Amino acid sequence: MFTKRLCAWVVLNICYRKTGHRSSLVIPSLPTLLAGYPDTRVESLSFSRCSSLDLKISTVGLESALYQIRVDNIEYVTIRGVVLKQGDSLDIHVNNVNKHFNLIGDLKCTSCASLNTSDTSLAELSLPSLSLQIKDSLQANIQHVQLKNLHFRLKSRNVENILISN
Repeated sequence: MFTKRLCAWVVLNICYRKTGHRSSLVIPSLPTLLAGYPDTRVESLSFSRCSSLDLKISTVGLESALYQIRVDNIEYVTIRGVVLKQGDSLDIHVNNVNKHFNLIGDLKCTSCASLNTSDTSLAELSLPSLSLQIKDSLQANIQHVQLKNLHFRLKSRNVENILISN
C-alpha cells in the first residue's frame, strides 16, 4: 500500500509581485523563510526576476529535506555559504545571472565533524553532497570558500568569466 506524500514546489517571485518592478531580496535564513509554509513538505525552491538576491543557505533546522534551489534571470546573486546536514543532497542551479554571481563563505556540514566511526567508507557515505551548476551567466566569482565534510561538484556552461580565489 502506498502512502500519500504531500510535496510543494515553492516559487518565489515575490520581488516582482509585491513591488511591480524588479527589486532586491535578502534571505538570511531558509528555516525562517519556510516557516511561512507550515505543514508543507518543501523539497525545491525557485527564485527569479529580482534585480538582486542575497542568500544564506542552511538545511539545519528544516523539517524535511531540501533537494534543489533554482536561481533564474537575476542580475546580481550572492550566496553566503552553504551548511548542510549529514546525508543531505542539494543541487543549486544558477541560470542567466546577467551581471555577477558570487559564492562567498564555507561549504560545510557541521554535524558531520562529530562522526565517530572507524569505518571511513561509512563516514564518506554519510557526508552530504552539494552540486552547483552555473549556466548562461556573465561573471562567476567564487571567493574565500573552504570545503568541510561534504562532497562538492561544480559545473559551468556558457559562463563568460569565472574567478576562483581565496
